[in-house]
Amino acid sequence: MPVAKRVCGSCTACCKVPELITREYYKPPGVWCKHCNPGRGCSIYADRYTECQAFMCQWLLGFGSEEERPDRCHYMLDFTTTDPTGPEMPVLEGAERLETSLNIWEVSEGALENKGRRVMEITEEIAGQGISVLHIPLRGRAQLFQFVQGVLKSENVQPHYFGDIYAKEKIVSRKG
Repeated sequence: MPVAKRVCGSCTACCKVPELITREYYKPPGVWCKHCNPGRGCSIYADRYTECQAFMCQWLLGFGSEEERPDRCHYMLDFTTTDPTGPEMPVLEGAERLETSLNIWEVSEGALENKGRRVMEITEEIAGQGISVLHIPLRGRAQLFQFVQGVLKSENVQPHYFGDIYAKEKIVSRKG
């Protein structure tokens, strides 16, 4: 398990942007968790969900400057690996099918556009390493970036491609 190189401080971006699926609770993406006090932290921190305990954004792991803390730059970076039992990650025509992607989650509406130059620098750097990059806005469709024959290309995709919605359906069907 990776070790955090930083502390969250007052950042609560991970309590908002990704989807959270546990046996006890479902939180859709882009919505504050019911246990979050934005800018202050989790009201059940000592007993928070296992999924929350395990999650570490790339900033916590040492990526970026202090100003790129998610609550300051208004986007959050998170690497995801495709679940082999879930749906496949999308792929652009002519690109390789990859199992890992960097998700760049929008924390505040418009941040992906407002920080466009830096977001694209990160996108080009990571995609250049053979990793798919997804820009995931709070509203609308995600944008997938991959290098195809040496050219960075993009395409709009469904934001829930990585299976979270399928996991939610499995949990709901187990209860019913």
